[in-house]
Amino acid sequence: MVMMKNFDVPNYFIQEYMHQMEYMGVEELEKYLRKVSGNSDDKVYFMGETYIGSLMMEDALTRVVLESETAIVYLGNGVAYYRGEQMFGPPPRFLLIKK
Repeated sequence: MVMMKNFDVPNYFIQEYMHQMEYMGVEELEKYLRKVSGNSDDKVYFMGETYIGSLMMEDALTRVVLESETAIVYLGNGVAYYRGEQMFGPPPRFLLIKK
């Protein structure tokens, strides 16, 4: 069994779907992700270090932005937000889009 420590290694994601992002606060990020994904629902699918399942979007983004949890937040419509593990400098943040 292979354990993944970092998702930002090129072998794990298809590079053409990855769009690097700068830091945004929870409210700004939520507004941006709703616009990009077309998601008007408050529920998202959260895949993190300590929890996998459905969460309210604000709760999921709070976990990745304010609590620095490494996670993928799937918004639907082929759009997800990824916040990676911080090794040095700012953590990797990507918008993952497959449409």
